[in-house]
Amino acid sequence: MGTKKWYALQTYSGHENKVQKNIEKLIQQKKLEEKIFQVKIPTMDVAEMKNGKKKVTKRKLMPGYVLIEMEMDDDTRFLIQSLPSVSTFVGSKDGGPEPLSLEEVKNLFSESGDVASEEPVHLRFSLKWGIL
Repeated sequence: MGTKKWYALQTYSGHENKVQKNIEKLIQQKKLEEKIFQVKIPTMDVAEMKNGKKKVTKRKLMPGYVLIEMEMDDDTRFLIQSLPSVSTFVGSKDGGPEPLSLEEVKNLFSESGDVASEEPVHLRFSLKWGIL
């Protein structure tokens, strides 16, 4: 039995949710619950002011990427990479998948709200010239 680690999976931009659903289906169909543990798309709440009203929307922290916690072996790597809209695992210079460091995972999940953080919410304003 291998060690579970987090990996970044590069996808076609805009297809992150589709890839996440396809991986979740694959886990169920192939009974991979003991090899693939979590699939996440890191997002952040962003407050926008439009027409004087505050609206909170979710923004992807890493567009074009999905994070996956898994035990990497040749079989799971092939199954994931053969899914539609998947490009490749982010890897090392020799071409193999490179796991994310614990610090990278903590930073991503604290920014996305999956871990308690004291980071402020990012605000985006849409202003129009005119009378204030």
